[in-house]
Amino acid sequence: MNRVTALLGLGVLSACADPFSMMDEADLTDGSNATGSDLHGPHPDGATSVPTWPEEGTAEASCLLVFLDHDLTDLEVLEESVGLDLRSASSLLKHRDGSDGQRHTDDDDPFDSVWEVDDIPGVAEPGLVSMVDYALDHGFPEGPFAVSYDDVWMTEGEAWDVLVFVNTTSLDVLDHEVGFDARTVDALEGMRPLRSPGTFAALPYVGPVTWHRVLDALHSDLK
Repeated sequence: MNRVTALLGLGVLSACADPFSMMDEADLTDGSNATGSDLHGPHPDGATSVPTWPEEGTAEASCLLVFLDHDLTDLEVLEESVGLDLRSASSLLKHRDGSDGQRHTDDDDPFDSVWEVDDIPGVAEPGLVSMVDYALDHGFPEGPFAVSYDDVWMTEGEAWDVLVFVNTTSLDVLDHEVGFDARTVDALEGMRPLRSPGTFAALPYVGPVTWHRVLDALHSDLK
């Protein structure tokens, strides 16, 4: 059984491999943005230091901007999950939310471009990569925070709802009404309660069909 789980990994995805074109040291000028990344390219306003990756208009750039503008992207996500330092994470949120620190008020300033993100003090190459990596891992730009088990995408909340359903629904219902494989039911009999969605995904004969059947059961309020 093949299982692919997208959670909080910080490793750079294959889509992000070798994305940088670095300037030679001799090309750096006194006008370079010392607080941003060292990824340089032309800027419509004449700035000398703007990121060339992720390139504006690409899927990676879209993931980054949608992720930063999402209501669930808070200090804990940026610092603990993505791995930014406190200064960078706080500065990103202050820019986005304005001086009142509240979403959806008049002083909000959502990020409109990659260079605007890169211009935040403390945000550099590793921060851009980590945010894009995290956003891609969690289903952005569709989002929010989607995870995939056996190539079935869902929100993290749905994944845990599946776990509760599997732990609390009678084996007879799982077998005859939901349509679990009998070998999965046999394994569940001695293992419940399961501790994580990943544990469920690792059971015998749990695959895309099983996940879809449980999600359908949840949406139909099957008890």
